[in-house]
Amino acid sequence: MYCKKCGAKNKFGDQVCGDCGERLSKFSVFPPKTTPDPAQAPQNHATPTAQINKNGCGCLLALLPIIALVLVLVIPLVIWKNSSATIAETQAEIIRAYTTTKTEGPLEASTEDSAGASKLISAATGADETQAAVILQILNNCGVMPKSIAADSGENDYVQAGSLGFRISTDIADNIILSLANDKTVLGIQYAETFLYENGTMLKQLKEILTPPDLELIGEITTRSSYSSTYIKGKVRNNTDQAYSYVTITFGVYDEEGNRLDTASSIIQNLGAGEVWSFEALTMADNISDYKLIELSGTQF
Repeated sequence: MYCKKCGAKNKFGDQVCGDCGERLSKFSVFPPKTTPDPAQAPQNHATPTAQINKNGCGCLLALLPIIALVLVLVIPLVIWKNSSATIAETQAEIIRAYTTTKTEGPLEASTEDSAGASKLISAATGADETQAAVILQILNNCGVMPKSIAADSGENDYVQAGSLGFRISTDIADNIILSLANDKTVLGIQYAETFLYENGTMLKQLKEILTPPDLELIGEITTRSSYSSTYIKGKVRNNTDQAYSYVTITFGVYDEEGNRLDTASSIIQNLGAGEVWSFEALTMADNISDYKLIELSGTQF
């Protein structure tokens, strides 16, 4: 039996509580339900706010891997964008530099850098990318790789009416003349009064002029006729410091269809060092349309 008032346990059949004296009911066979004192309530239950904070921390911890992944993806993208912007600015600066230098003086480019030489030509002459590539190819065919290009404002015989003249410098020679039409077609390339390229035809390479052959055909070749004979006239120079015991020159002569009709030859004995020989090579062929050099040779003492 339990006391309803104090909850003390009493013997079955007791009429009053042995602790508080309260009269016992015959139905009080179970411990009475008690209401806990708020002051004595357990303190280990989290308040709603604490629970929220605890849950928030858990969510934050769960989001950390996602945040890290986002940072890994975003940071390189930002760096790449900044890098791209820097490259674009650099390219723009290069273009501005070319434009500025064009008005102030000759441009410079590496002799081993075809792309740089093409840009150099484009900036100096106003040619577009395709035109500049064609000009560079023709220059290269003549053994010329531009290092600097400057507009030629002087009066020159090579500059045709309405054409444009430029002076080119390379690692091995200066003052190579480039003549362009207004449409940027190459009219001529000239060095030291000798054409390397003219009217669509490559005539010489620069190194041939800088290092002339031992026996060199110089000046203009002409012909004269006398009765039934034709003479091919010109000059040969001995560029060495030794004399030749003899020198011979031979031309082939051709008709309109390109058939060889005959040969015209001439010979000289004792051509001294640095001397020039004025020759006349004789042929008896008729109906001559063209002639070509076949041989120029000699024997030194």
